[in-house]
Amino acid sequence: MLSSQDWELRSKCVIGFLGHCPALLPLSFIHLHNFPFMKTTALCLILVCFASPLTSQTVALDTTFGINGKIITGLSGISGNPYGIDFVALPNGKIMLGGSIPDHVGVEKYDNAGVRDTSFSKSFVESVGLEVGVSVQKDGKVLLVSENTIGLTTFAVRFDTLGNLDPNFGSGGIAQTFVSHFLIHNVLEQSDGKVVVFGDEYGINSSTFSAVRFLSNGTMDSTFATNGKLSIDLPGYAHEVPIAMLEQPDHKLIFVGSIGYPTWNIFMLRIHPNGSNDYSFGEDGIIIDPINGQSNAYALALQADGKVVLAGDTGPDNQAIVARYNIDGTPDTDFGEQGVQYLAEANEGIGIAIRPDGKILTANWALNATLGNLALAQLLPNGQRDLAFGINGVFRMVDPGMRPRALSLIGNKATVSARKFIGTTLKQVFRFILDLNVGILNPNNPPDPTPWVYPNPISDRFNLEFSLTQKEQVSIHLIDMNGKLVESLIENQSFEQGEHNIMLSCAEHLPTGNYILTLEVAGKRMTSIQVMKN
Repeated sequence: MLSSQDWELRSKCVIGFLGHCPALLPLSFIHLHNFPFMKTTALCLILVCFASPLTSQTVALDTTFGINGKIITGLSGISGNPYGIDFVALPNGKIMLGGSIPDHVGVEKYDNAGVRDTSFSKSFVESVGLEVGVSVQKDGKVLLVSENTIGLTTFAVRFDTLGNLDPNFGSGGIAQTFVSHFLIHNVLEQSDGKVVVFGDEYGINSSTFSAVRFLSNGTMDSTFATNGKLSIDLPGYAHEVPIAMLEQPDHKLIFVGSIGYPTWNIFMLRIHPNGSNDYSFGEDGIIIDPINGQSNAYALALQADGKVVLAGDTGPDNQAIVARYNIDGTPDTDFGEQGVQYLAEANEGIGIAIRPDGKILTANWALNATLGNLALAQLLPNGQRDLAFGINGVFRMVDPGMRPRALSLIGNKATVSARKFIGTTLKQVFRFILDLNVGILNPNNPPDPTPWVYPNPISDRFNLEFSLTQKEQVSIHLIDMNGKLVESLIENQSFEQGEHNIMLSCAEHLPTGNYILTLEVAGKRMTSIQVMKN
């Protein structure tokens, strides 16, 4: 078992163009400042090239969530160990977050705006547990697992949709694993409604992989492994520590984590639904991957093609990584650098999600507080950095002492839970908006009505650039996130064929927040883009 000390020790801007002509920046900026309504093509290109790096960003905190994109919860957790998925973001934007208060563990519910749902306040049970794992079932009921340091056993709790203990699960809503010294890491509801609880059984100098499965009513599933419990204890390794798991469409289960000590390696296990090893994966169902001599895995995701992508870290330089494996468990050498992408800007990859276009988003912890402890990174489907995301594929947020714990992606909004690894133990949740337009005109693209907005976030005045293949009547509207018209910026105005760059003004009283800017051609909405108002 890794100690807290072990973890702590281990633990489309055109910048290229700017680099080629930095001397132009002062002069160009002065010209634009003095002549804001000039619309020559040359000036537009200069504005695009320089306004984006200075004022635009592809990622930003969602200011409609909590206070300026962040909520500070009433729940505590242990120091930043990347154990357990401690929250779940639902498709409607609501959040279930797990943690502890004195002598209790439980969940808090937040709405899409980051406001706590106080009607869910009964969702706590007596425990002096260290940490929790959270999952939400298909029917909306909430599963929570925790280790109780009194009695040294782990239990699973199920709350109904109102936050009350579900009497149809276990005994009064609580199912005991009866496994001693069971440090829990997470819980997962399978597609058939069965519940898997997993972690490691720890001793003085060793720990063993363990997974227990319950039926949907909270009784032990005797058809799983040996009387409901799976144990993995490999010779030559002191610890087998699973951190995350998922269920494949064929109902096989994959676990990832770490194995070893004092040298750690990525550990991956794939099993059949009955708990037996899948011998078509790795070596007898198991993969042990050192990656540069020392590595750990903390999160995983499954691509549509069946490949497995994980986030973690590697040594000896202690940097975050993303690695991809083929269906049979062999490294996908077409990904990144021989199967691995290294993120030297961060030290630990703790969350991962696959976007609909195949891009890979990860949440990472960085030790350097000056540059930002919380880092989001995005990779292209081939594992190369997405240079249109943040800076060189990485967006960093400065919040000294913050250590992220888990990531959830719903649409273009990424939610990250975190807590200070010094000072307060209260958990915090951040929500980011992705794909904010950075205002770059790609001269290689043929003219089309796709708008480019800069700066974004916008202020009272901002620029919109678009192209038309023929003379058209154009309308530009600003709508809120509920689809309600906020302001008509241009209504049925005639524009000639070609490129257009116009300056627009929104109402001074427009509240700070997120909006959709739409472009309509000949009365038909052609495209829209999300913008943020400062």
